[in-house]
Amino acid sequence: MKSFDAVVVGSGAGGSPLACRLCEAGWKVLLVERGRAWQRSDFDRDEIEWCRRDRFVPSPKTDPHTRRSDEGQRANPSADGWISTVLGGGTVHMGAYLLRAGVDDGRQGSRLQNTDDRGHSALDWVVPPKALEPFYDVAERDLGVSGAKGSGLPFLSAHALATKIDAAAAKLALSSTPTPRGILTAARPEDDRLPCAYRQLCASYGCPNDAKSSMPATYLRRAQKTGNLTVRTETLATKLVLDPLTKKASGVVVRNLQDHSEETIAAKVVVVAAGAIESARLLLLSGEGFNAQGQVGKNLWFSLFVEVAGFFTKEKHADVADLMTGSPFLNRSIAVDRTLDPVLQKTAKVDRTGMFQASFVHDNPIHRSERVATESLGAGKVLWGRDLKVALQKEFRGGRKVILEGFGEQLPHAGMYVDLDPDVKDRHGLPVARLTIWHHGRDQRVAAQMQKDGSALLTTMGADDVKVVRSMSETTVLQGGTCRFGEDPKTSVIDRDGALHAVKNVYVADGGALPSSLTVPATLTIVANSLRAAERIQAREK
Repeated sequence: MKSFDAVVVGSGAGGSPLACRLCEAGWKVLLVERGRAWQRSDFDRDEIEWCRRDRFVPSPKTDPHTRRSDEGQRANPSADGWISTVLGGGTVHMGAYLLRAGVDDGRQGSRLQNTDDRGHSALDWVVPPKALEPFYDVAERDLGVSGAKGSGLPFLSAHALATKIDAAAAKLALSSTPTPRGILTAARPEDDRLPCAYRQLCASYGCPNDAKSSMPATYLRRAQKTGNLTVRTETLATKLVLDPLTKKASGVVVRNLQDHSEETIAAKVVVVAAGAIESARLLLLSGEGFNAQGQVGKNLWFSLFVEVAGFFTKEKHADVADLMTGSPFLNRSIAVDRTLDPVLQKTAKVDRTGMFQASFVHDNPIHRSERVATESLGAGKVLWGRDLKVALQKEFRGGRKVILEGFGEQLPHAGMYVDLDPDVKDRHGLPVARLTIWHHGRDQRVAAQMQKDGSALLTTMGADDVKVVRSMSETTVLQGGTCRFGEDPKTSVIDRDGALHAVKNVYVADGGALPSSLTVPATLTIVANSLRAAERIQAREK
């Protein structure tokens, strides 16, 4: 039986930083990834291959999750909840919005104590965002986050239209700031990384320059230089093994997806970092010993998603330099999570909401054309014929469409969770993750206020055709809560160090550890917490 100091399951924003730190400390680490490894030379801009056929996640025909909105329903197969099954996880093709959590992101439980909201399971973070500040500094430097405090790198160049965002936000008493991005603005020769080439297609694609701060370009590259890292791609972890005498995990059962052989790998420490949904699934597949209090999979949250769009015509906005060209990035974050004034609190009935990330509509031509055809006339109607041709001409040559992607605070509750589907198995014969998803009433109020703020911002900028494209949904790649940290095993899964309450040498280091959604994308917080967990593992497992 092969043996390692640590086995890390999952190579994304949670697994790779931790694996790197352990390797740098001299630990022998096995990193298990069910997907394959792509090289930067593979990263062309083929929309059909990368986005339409989706090389990054499994097919729902063979490896689905299932989803339902009510416990009485039969769950249907879905791709919802998959982040990315490639070496490096979602960091390979992310938009790379790497913002820090705020103080109030960690106080959801106490903030809601004196409100009318009931029926939720919000907790304050036992590791508050303030405690992550030193790790944010390190993560920003390690990743090369442009414009961030810890990196020393300047922000990405922004399109001239960003100045209208700033002016409109100031009029509305909103905060518009340049966005820290995990995209290099200067070369990193030590990591063999080149700066951003400002290609039109960025998010949803891997970077041929390694300018994007993916795990393969950063932490995995450094871990491999230590000689202490073993990486197994196209390998599926199917269960953790519990020693009945010590009540600790003795190893991980893995399956080679090429020849379907299976073996057990022994380990002193096991780290689960496959994403909040798949980490919960793995622990549930491993038996009751890893879920002693029945909390694994509970309190699932996603980032609440709202999208508002507006069009900026060439004629009306001739004052904007290079409207049709210029930088592909607007690179603006607009915070609408301010404490609302008393009058607005009475009408909106929320204390905070979220933030908007401003960008041009994704430049994938097939995707853009489909959106014109299906969104121009409203829900359920499709534009076609001559009218479609005129609309496409306007879309591609008449100006620029700006999208405000809203990341809102979602409220966790007992009715939103992950369990094992009793009826559906994947191609490997294992029960799939079943997602039960319905929104707390507060989510609708948060989304409604964000719709108002986003529409007001675009209108103040002078946009035409301002409309709410998505009134309320979820960004399921931003997920957490299923293995949240806390003091009480009856309401949490792991302790403040990241170890399971029930099995002290098993740690969780992905978004599942975070008790509540943020008002910014959670990726940087996952990295920072992973670095913190690596430090705690070294202290505890001497």
